[in-house]
Amino acid sequence: MILLKNRYRFLVLVLGFLCLSSVCSNYILINFTFICMKDDFSDTYQYNGTTRSIYDYTTDEKKLIMWAVAAGTIIGTVPMNLLYIQFGAKSTFLAAGITSAISTALIPMAAKAGIIVLLIIRFIQGLAYSADFAAIGIITVRWAPLSETALFLALLTCFTGISSTITNSATGIICESTLGWRHSFYYHSAACFILFALWTYLYADDPKNSNGVSARELDKILKNKTDFAKNDEVPYKAIFMSPVIWCVWLNAFFEVCTVMLFSAFLPIYFHQVLEYGIAETGFLVGILLGINIPFRIAAAFLSDKLKICSEKLKIQIFNTISVGFAGLLLITVGFFPKDQRTTCVIILNICMICIALNCGGFYKAAALHARQFAHVVISAIQFTKCFSLFVTPAVVAFFVVDDSNRSQWIPVFIVFGAPMIIVSIVSLFFLTDAPAKWTETTESGGKIISSGQQIFEMSLFTNRYRYLILIIGFLCLSSVCSNYILINFTFICMKDDFSDTYQYNGTTRSIYDYTTDEKKLIMWAVAAGTIIGTVPVNMFYIKYGARYPFLLAGIISAASTFCIPYAARTNWIVLLFLRFMQGIAYSADFAAIGLMTVRWAPLSETALFIALLTCFTGISSTITNSVTGIVCESSLGWRYSFYGHSLASIIVFALWTHFYIDDPKDARNVTKKELSKIHKNKSDAHLDSKADIPYKEIFTSPVILCVWMNAFFEMTALILFATYLPIYFNEVLGFGVTETGFYVGLLLGINIPLRLVAALLSDKLKMFTEKAKILFFNTISVGVSGLILISIGFFPKENRMACLFTLFICFHCMAVNCGGFYKSGTLHARQFAHVVIAAIQFTKCLALFAGPGLVALFVSNDSHREQWIPVFASLGAALVLSCVLSLFVFTDEPASWTEPKVYDKVSADETEC
Repeated sequence: MILLKNRYRFLVLVLGFLCLSSVCSNYILINFTFICMKDDFSDTYQYNGTTRSIYDYTTDEKKLIMWAVAAGTIIGTVPMNLLYIQFGAKSTFLAAGITSAISTALIPMAAKAGIIVLLIIRFIQGLAYSADFAAIGIITVRWAPLSETALFLALLTCFTGISSTITNSATGIICESTLGWRHSFYYHSAACFILFALWTYLYADDPKNSNGVSARELDKILKNKTDFAKNDEVPYKAIFMSPVIWCVWLNAFFEVCTVMLFSAFLPIYFHQVLEYGIAETGFLVGILLGINIPFRIAAAFLSDKLKICSEKLKIQIFNTISVGFAGLLLITVGFFPKDQRTTCVIILNICMICIALNCGGFYKAAALHARQFAHVVISAIQFTKCFSLFVTPAVVAFFVVDDSNRSQWIPVFIVFGAPMIIVSIVSLFFLTDAPAKWTETTESGGKIISSGQQIFEMSLFTNRYRYLILIIGFLCLSSVCSNYILINFTFICMKDDFSDTYQYNGTTRSIYDYTTDEKKLIMWAVAAGTIIGTVPVNMFYIKYGARYPFLLAGIISAASTFCIPYAARTNWIVLLFLRFMQGIAYSADFAAIGLMTVRWAPLSETALFIALLTCFTGISSTITNSVTGIVCESSLGWRYSFYGHSLASIIVFALWTHFYIDDPKDARNVTKKELSKIHKNKSDAHLDSKADIPYKEIFTSPVILCVWMNAFFEMTALILFATYLPIYFNEVLGFGVTETGFYVGLLLGINIPLRLVAALLSDKLKMFTEKAKILFFNTISVGVSGLILISIGFFPKENRMACLFTLFICFHCMAVNCGGFYKSGTLHARQFAHVVIAAIQFTKCLALFAGPGLVALFVSNDSHREQWIPVFASLGAALVLSCVLSLFVFTDEPASWTEPKVYDKVSADETEC
């Protein structure tokens, strides 16, 4: 016992991990043996005159075999968790282990007996598997000190990876040996019996009752924990109505679906699509599913021991990487052909490494928020896992008819990756490290219930209504932007539409095949509308607020977008007029950003609001290009892209009208606590929406002028990318239409998770001054991106993937501008920040001319790469120069013209909400 002196909890941790891995290995084992079972002709039947193995299952049969486990897991989850609560983990988990071992040993016999018997045994395996997450929760709650929460969660939740690694690697060898696939089941069953015998001997439900735990170790385990009894009443209603817990479960569900996809279908994908041999498949899949374990442990130590960031910030960073960035990588997987299979494997490994960080993300948020009831929250993840056992095979079955057809797998990876990105963004507003009120007890052990607690206090946006405003505003901005950039992608497929033609020099041409000059006019019409609309629209904002002017802009944008196909067919002048009207609507976007930030953002969340609201260009490009690429090549055709975008605009602006209020004081869903946070450290002048605007001082301020210069050159680069990258990728780099839509969409949206992380660092990091953070972020977003941009045109078609990777880096650099010139402009102008940010709209107008003008000046043939080099080089050089100038001008100090003669702070509740 010398080795385990004061460390007995780690023996319990390792033993629990091995038992969890064994139960998981038993259920996933058949996923790999499918590959070698089909070649076993010891038992056969005749089908259409052909001899077939009874173990060569059809796609539908495989689906049923997997769903049988899911059914058992779903049915077993609730009673199993009640058994845990009633009897503890020792006896309950032992019963699950014995059940798993026996059913696994019977699988070969059941497979020979028939599909019905096999499904019954698989159902029993599912019952055993339903015990796993409750075991994780109880081991963590009972045995983990609060300072080692992430470490326990990291090791206990990586059982899927290690079980897949061992199972796939060992089974690949056994299948090709003289033993055959049956012995894989026998060996797994024997290992399960041995591990659960150790569990029975060494595990105790309460550390206080364990002979191996010293008094010193017991003090460490119980430090800062609330006293609880084994039979404490579980506050189920409060748990199931908590927005934090629901956010945890959403993250868990989508990430578990991805892990299930890897565990269940990567062997098939590697063997059938990437054409690896059986032994290679077993080895590579095993490595992929296990490679994240060292990173998982390292992430756990960082999460537990790193003290330079708050616990909440660490949770948000780890969760963004583990869910959001992993989702982005997953989307790319299906686009790698067989000759790039090594790259595909590398991307999948990076994706799994990202997922490894979830122990410091949503898992840790669950454990710290639910405290002594964490086992209930974590065990409920089992239920999300049950759904994933149905959802994952169902999605694959829906899209994949031929396992070897790579194109059929592309939508599978997209369907799983996209929700991960969305839920990671939502998590930034909800995940927390603070214990819930329902974890607190009175001296008598009763729950503390706030007096005057209202039903609204249990709602999703309690004390967070500003985030609902932020999300709806972001969707509206994205919709208006999508409507105007939509035609940039449809140019590619419109030219092949010969439903309407004309004769030119004896050649039949489509009326939608526009010349370079015509495309330039179509784009400049938007720029003209934006320039003309900027001043009057901004005056409307100042006079009437954002609610109705932005609604009017949305209606104009939706109506003009809907009419574009008709105008393109009937009249060139009408098309230009509708594009002009789209520009009028688009002129409303930056003033809306400014007003939402000034009115609704606490000073401590300025960068976060700016980050999300200003990334609408990227997300709109991502959605528009990706969706339009699919719609264009479908039977619907390019016109339905316009109709669909118009409908989406109507929906999001209906939400805007219903939820948005110009002043938080007038919003009935804003609590006093939240209002106090929004107004904290804002002056009376800042809160006065009727104050006179010092236009002269603003327009002569060197800081503001420098902000606008940085904005102009970066906007020009973004407009250039959003407008011309589809053409550049298709004409110069030689990507197909669908590939172009996917890559451009991914490129323009891939930086969003980093943008939000940069915002959190800019707002929350306290070890540097605000000015130093502004200069640092601006140098990366403007200067470094400018240097990278210069190199783009020098990549030939043969190095198109290197060009794509370089552009990804460039966009990631630009992502941090929310902590650079945007934040400097906001903090310097304070209550007049909406004017400063709205004026960026004017720089965007100039960019709408400058971008196409620059291309028109140098590029006469879209497919000639050398003509694009001066476009990228001149714009990149301008970015570098403006960045250098900013180092001497930018500041975080409020300007003198923002201060009234008497400066009074608004009293604010110091409590964070």
